[in-house]
Parts: sequence; C-alpha cells; structure tokens
Amino acid sequence: MEAPKKNRTIIDAPSDKVGFYLDFLHAGYCFPTSNLLKDVLKQYGFHISQLHPNAYRRILCFELLCGALHIEPELKVFRYFYGFSAFGEWFNFCVRKGRGAISTGIKGNIHHWQHNFFWVDKDLFPSLMQPCGVRVSTRDKCPKLTLALQESAELLQNYIVFDRDFPRAIVMEARKNNGEHGTKGGVKDLLHILSYVPKDLNFVNHTSYIGWKESRMLKPVVVDPGLFLNEPSEIFYGTQKRPLPDAYRLFTGKYSDILSRKFVEFCILGTENLPRTLLMYLSNSLSSQSVYFPTVLCNSPRLNRTVVNHNLQYSAYVTKHEPRTLNSDDFNDLINSGTAFASPFLVDDPVLDRIDQELLNRGQGKPVPGGWCLGDSNEDACSLWGDADVLKPGSGAKRLEQHMVELLSNETFNAHQCIFE
Repeated sequence: MEAPKKNRTIIDAPSDKVGFYLDFLHAGYCFPTSNLLKDVLKQYGFHISQLHPNAYRRILCFELLCGALHIEPELKVFRYFYGFSAFGEWFNFCVRKGRGAISTGIKGNIHHWQHNFFWVDKDLFPSLMQPCGVRVSTRDKCPKLTLALQESAELLQNYIVFDRDFPRAIVMEARKNNGEHGTKGGVKDLLHILSYVPKDLNFVNHTSYIGWKESRMLKPVVVDPGLFLNEPSEIFYGTQKRPLPDAYRLFTGKYSDILSRKFVEFCILGTENLPRTLLMYLSNSLSSQSVYFPTVLCNSPRLNRTVVNHNLQYSAYVTKHEPRTLNSDDFNDLINSGTAFASPFLVDDPVLDRIDQELLNRGQGKPVPGGWCLGDSNEDACSLWGDADVLKPGSGAKRLEQHMVELLSNETFNAHQCIFE
C-alpha cells in the first residue's frame, strides 16, 4: 500500500500499482477479489478504478443475499436485476424496471470520494481490465471497420439476454487523431427524440457518387503489415488495381453513423451474403468504414428504406473532401443546425468548454445532469441518484425535434434515400 504524491490522479498509478478508492474499504471491500466482481469487470470491460463505490456496495449486497440463500452469486442473475449507467468517467448499477430492489439503504449522496485513493500492488487484482475507452493489444492494429464490427458484436452479446431495454441506436464514431466528436445537446436530448421515431431507422450519410475515391481509395489494393507484425509499419500499395464490383453498387459516406440494432445484427450475424462479401472486398481498401455501412444498407431490399441520409452531425467544409476544425466562431451555426453532434474539434478547444457550460450545464469534471439527479444543490445535483431511466430533455431537444421533422418529411426522406446517380 502506498500513498500517491500531490496532484496525482487515480490513473497516474505506477506500472506495478493500481489506484484504489478509500471509500471501497468503507463499503466493505476485502481481499482477495470475489469471483463475481471479477466477472463483472470482465463482462463490462471496466477497470476497478472506474467503479463508483455504490456499484461495489450493490455487488456486495447481492453476494451477501446469495450467501444467505445458500446459492452461488452468478453474473447472469446479477445482470437480471441490475443494469449499468455512466457517472462521468465512473460506472454504477441501477435496478432494472420491473425488477424488485434487492439492496436498500445505500447512501446516494456521498461526496469527494474521487479524491481519496491510494496505490496497491497490481498482483492483488488478477485479470485486471483496462480502463474503458483505452484500446490495447491487437485491437490497436485493427482497421477501423473491423474494430467497429468487433465492438458492435461485443455490445450485442452484452445485451442479448437480459437487457430488454437495449439502446435504440448504436453510435459508431471513428474518431480522428486531430479532433473529437462533441455532443451538443446531451445524450438525454438525443434519446428523448429517438424514442418518438421508428427504432429501425439508420442515420447514415450516403451517396452513390464515388468520384475521386474510385481511383484513390477503392481500386488500389493495399496491405497493412500492422495486422500481422508487432512493429509499427506503413501500409503499402499493390502494383495492380482491381475493378469495382458489379454484383452490387458501392455507396460512400462519412465515418460517423447512428445504426439500429436490427441493422447491426444483420451485419454481425451474416444471415445474408452481402455483409460478408463486402467485408472481404474492403479488407484491402482505404477508408473502408465510410463505404461499408452505406453500401450494405442501400443494397439490401430489407433495409434500404430505413436509411435517413444524415448522421445528425454538424461539420463545416473548406474543401469537398475534409471538414475543417470547428472553433468558437462556429458556435451559433452548430446550435442553429439542430444536429446532435459536431466535429472535428481540437483537443481542449475553448468552444468545448462553452458547449459544456451553455448547452449541457455541465460542471468541470462532472457528468451532464439529467432527470436522475435528485440533489438539492445545483452545483452538486448529481450527488444524489434517482432512477437512471428517467429522461429530462433540455432546450436542445426542441431544436433536434425540428431538425428530425425536416429529415423525416416525405419530400426529404424519400427523395434522398439510396439514389443511384
């Protein structure tokens, strides 16, 4: 056990140490780590330092109840009663709708627990998970399309049995190195509006006009040595070019889409040949992700009427090929656009702080407040948790609603849907 130096955060742990919150000991944590906690961390991909102390309290209560009933505390039973919810960079568990509460009396308004932690030996935590959002091992070498499909499969697997309230949409974002995608209206606004539209819609920018991509990105054959070599390597081009396929029509789009569960299952489960055939064709192509999803959608008679030709993202262009970086001068335009997302931004650009403060009402280092925040103080309203399923839309929901009505009007929706140019 070791105390951290001043101004360190829990993710600054030495290579042989793990950050551990003091409040976990107050919650009743004891070594060695229980099998159920190991299973929870493995199932959801959490690092133990990302668990809210009350998340562990619920796990412990479940284990004690199972012990009193002389039954084994199994992960699938725990997931039947509990779903997880995000609390900024941390994760908690909440009782699912229609399931009785099996743990009561857990204090909701605990304060300043994030600042009280210490280092312990990593050997005390077998099979540690990496923090969510950090990609490691062979995944760093995967093409973005492969990574998106792999993570979608894991997401489907996590929700396949007990999570009846599966998210209405899966947001695919291939983030570029020079900027991040920002949420302008808050996830609560987006979920609120999506709850009123058909759940099988896919928001995907697309066009059959390939243009310059044909000669530069689709006909050239490329090989990425990073898929099979440990050393970082540049891709190299083959000497010959291949023709475009004639069994289906290629469509191209952007790198961020909002995809329905029905469509993701169609791609992952491979009930038809097209998703597998196209995946093999694009395995040696550049920018495969911008081509794969719109092409599968528009060439499938089952799904091509579910496409909305907009990904709900605001971008500004200087050239036709690449969006320029957004800044404070774009603030009013991106608000008036009525979209849910915007990109790209420079890391730590002041406009991101302005979005947090003026649009999301989010304090520094705190989660975006929602209907589940029951605290009395505006500065720390989310210190007291309520029902995580309660949505309380903000002012951005009205702008998004107006934009959605325009996109789904008959004149716009059908006229821009999988058109062969």
